[in-house]
Amino acid sequence: MQFANKVVLVTGSGNGIGRSIAKAFAREGAAVVIADINGDAAQSVSEEIIRSGGRAVSYAADVSSSEQVGKLFANVVREFGALDILINNVGSTIRKPIVAFSEEEWDFVLDTNIKSMFLCVKEAGPMMLGRQQGGGREHIVRSCAGRDQQTASLRDFQIGSREFYENACMRMGA
Repeated sequence: MQFANKVVLVTGSGNGIGRSIAKAFAREGAAVVIADINGDAAQSVSEEIIRSGGRAVSYAADVSSSEQVGKLFANVVREFGALDILINNVGSTIRKPIVAFSEEEWDFVLDTNIKSMFLCVKEAGPMMLGRQQGGGREHIVRSCAGRDQQTASLRDFQIGSREFYENACMRMGA
């Protein structure tokens, strides 16, 4: 099993791509932390993994909130002692032209897509660096959904997320 004895945190894993990623890591032997703003959905995925013989825990968390991210990572440390892999999967968009966005809508998308990455990397980075030879691994899952004019905002965030990750990895020596 490729990820035996590894701890993986997948944000936005209560459904969709995140759910599939979490289940795939569990099939490969990882202990998986299911984190989703929808606690019932997170719990359901965790139960699926456990029924299949895997190891998983679930937490309801809004990863755009520094307080909730801090609690999430404290729970990971308490439950597993460390983290090996962070999958920043959470993302959102509003399907309308960017010029029609309200400031609140823009802030929501920015917080969900960029701020959440920053907060999770800020918590995960110190515990992952040096965890294994070369440190832990951090990944972001990108969607192709933002490739049309109606979802231009998601494309902007994808560009921002790529730049954020390249800079964060460089500064952490990864």
